[in-house]
Amino acid sequence: HLDTLINEQASYVLTRVGLSYIYNTIQQHRPDQGSLANMPNLDAVALKAAMAQFDRYLSAPDHLLMPQLNSLLSATVKEQIIKQSTELVCRAYAEVHAAVMNPDNAYKDPESILHRSPEQVKTLLS
Repeated sequence: HLDTLINEQASYVLTRVGLSYIYNTIQQHRPDQGSLANMPNLDAVALKAAMAQFDRYLSAPDHLLMPQLNSLLSATVKEQIIKQSTELVCRAYAEVHAAVMNPDNAYKDPESILHRSPEQVKTLLS
């Protein structure tokens, strides 16, 4: 049950910050589909909008907890769920970051789209 809650919490965060669709599309993308920058909802404008939401999450990660977590009696279990789901969110961001920085995906000035490295995100969330 713990793994389910961890995955659910990570999914909850990714959905609320607008990264779920982006992350899933990047995971399923094949090179023969062309560059990511030309895919629907993966252009620079859409990514910047998601990053603005993600930045709000980074400034206050505790505001994005599933309501179910408040029902947990064990603080230790709750902390474990938050810690491990945060690791999943960091991994998802790292994959998005790698895809946007990859020249094959044709993003112009990718640093202006994703201005934080995966290491910076990890530090902010730890």
